Order: sequence, then structure tokens, then C-alpha cells
Amino acid sequence: RILPSCLNFLPGPFCKSITNSYSVQTLFDITSSLLDDALCSDAITAATILRNDSPATSLISSMLKEWTKGALRKIAKPAISKICKKPSLEIDSLKHPELNSSIGTVEENVNYLKKTVQGLINRFLKYSNLFDSNVRKVLKLVYSKCNEAIPGTGLAGVGSFVFLRLICPAIISPKIYELTKSDLTPKQLRGLVLVLKILQNTVNGVSFDGSKESYLVSMNEIVVGNQNLIKDGLKKLVIEEGPCSISVPVKRTKPNKQKALTEDQMSICKYIVVYAASAQNKLDEDSRALLHLVIPDMPESDSDTTDYSYSNDSDSELTEIDRIEQYFLEN
Repeated sequence: RILPSCLNFLPGPFCKSITNSYSVQTLFDITSSLLDDALCSDAITAATILRNDSPATSLISSMLKEWTKGALRKIAKPAISKICKKPSLEIDSLKHPELNSSIGTVEENVNYLKKTVQGLINRFLKYSNLFDSNVRKVLKLVYSKCNEAIPGTGLAGVGSFVFLRLICPAIISPKIYELTKSDLTPKQLRGLVLVLKILQNTVNGVSFDGSKESYLVSMNEIVVGNQNLIKDGLKKLVIEEGPCSISVPVKRTKPNKQKALTEDQMSICKYIVVYAASAQNKLDEDSRALLHLVIPDMPESDSDTTDYSYSNDSDSELTEIDRIEQYFLEN
């Protein structure tokens, strides 16, 4: 009985405590009950379903934040890094007439923003399989409860949590979501706000009409072109039984003091590192997803263009890679 009132007064710390204290099944039971309370009002419409803050939205948002850290690093972090590298991404020339070639012209900044947002959406579609079974179960619960309350609103409810309450807050507050270590400068924050606005309109299916922010009308190409793609991505999370990653607890231990590696040991290390990226191609999709979840910074196999081929001709002089492999196999 007291849970809803506690969530209203202390949404952040209280929800995090609940998420980290209760079993997954208990969390699902609590969430189901809170969703029933949130969706029983006659004032709810298809446009406002689960958009207002409530105990249900607070708890689910906390659960998603705690359970999707690996996925967020793959989906949102590259876009944040890309925005933060630019001196300025302002595209409103009326408010900022000082725009010039030193910080990028309006046209250059518009194109840069388009590529960044498109890349972010593409990464969501690519890495949504990193949302583990618990996350999918919560989203499926949201989907079914919304459809029960107002038929046809399930996907909108799921999109509200995945984008408006998870990815968008992570973009605008990356330090809180452990995606950056330093505070944002005003210009970096402005760039991320622009990304946020474009992404929100895309998820909501609303084009920029120019009545408020005319400089964003040029982004309608992204807004219109990605609405169905995002819907398809959300459907895969809650309707289709796609590949699902596994939650793996990572044990943190203090590093042991080690002696310097011998030349032969270093050769083995080089061998493993050299072939790590290309070896990913031999793994199935679930294994690759698990690998990227445990090692978020693992490079993509298709980004490795170095030629690691070696000669099998016994008469030819052994290359460095030949020597490493020979030692590795013999020892």
C-alpha cells in the first residue's frame, strides 16, 4: 500500500533500491500491479498513455537503466562521443549569426547531425538484441498492459520507455548513465539537445512543421524515413522471438602483480589479439552478442581491414604471423 507513495516522493533512490533488492519475479509482480494502477484512469488517451510520471514509470525506468548498461554503451555512446568532438553543432543561424567556417557552416552541421542521428537509430536496430530476457519481459508486460487499456497502444508504450525514458535521457545526461566521465560544455549540451529533439519527433511520429523551430524542418528527412524502422525494431523486442543476449555478472578483482612477459609469451598475446576480430565471424549471433556485452569495446570484425593472411608454403620464409602460430600450436 505504501509503495506507490514512496515511489512518488523518492523515485530515484527508492526505485534503484527496489531494483537491486528484490528478485526478478517479485519486480515483475510489483510492476504489473503498478501498471494496472497507472492505466486505470479514464483520462488516459492513446497520445498520453504512460507519458506522465507515475510509480510504474519510475520503477520501470529504474529497472531499464540498471539492466541495459551494456546495450546503452553500444547504442548511445558513439553518438555522444561524435557530438562532443565537434566545437559546435548549432544550426539556428538566426539566433547565432556568428556561425562561420571555423565552427562549421549551417549546412555542414545539418549534415553532421543527420548522420549522427541516423547512426544512432541504426545502432539501436543492430544492438537491440543486447536487451536481455528480463528487459524484454518487462517491455512485453508494458506492451500487453497498454493494449488491454487502449487497444493498439502497446508499441507506443514500449517506445516511450525504450527511447523517451532510457535512450533520450542517456543522451542528454551521459555522465549519470556512465557514458562519459566529464561534464558537458554548453555547446556539447546544445548539440545533444538537438539530437534529442530529432529522436523524440522520430519516435513520436511527428514531423517538424516550422511553427516553433523552423531550423529543424530540414531534419524531417530523418524523422519520416525512420519511423517504420523504429517500429519494426520495437516489434522485435516484444513480438518476435529474436536472438537474446545473456546477462553475465562480471566479477571485479584486484589485478595481481605479474612479471614481465617473455618474448614468446608476448608472441602468443599478439597472435590472440591479431585474430580476435576476424574470429568473430565464426561465432553465431548469440555468442557475438554475449561477447560484446562482456567486452563492450571489442572492435567490430568488419572494421578490421588488416591483411592477416600467411603463407603455407614451407619453402618460403616464415612471416611474423607464421612464427607466432607455429609457436602457439607447438607449445
